[in-house]
Amino acid sequence: MRSSMLRVRTCTFDGCGQQATERCFECGAWHCAEHLQVILVPTFAGSLRELLCGECVRAHEQTRDRYGAILFEGTEGALSAQGV
Repeated sequence: MRSSMLRVRTCTFDGCGQQATERCFECGAWHCAEHLQVILVPTFAGSLRELLCGECVRAHEQTRDRYGAILFEGTEGALSAQGV
């Protein structure tokens, strides 16, 4: 009989050894909660809440986003618009 084992992933952020809990919405890399940022992506019906790693966040900050302004949720719940 084969036993099923839960695969434990570690955060792919350089120097971090914490257990990864989520994947980046864009690149799919596994990260711990500390190394992912919540963004709000505008839609016709409101917005979607997604998680991005630091590398993908920087890509959105450096170029105008094709979907319009993306809201980045700060550590204290504050929102800032990027790609305007």
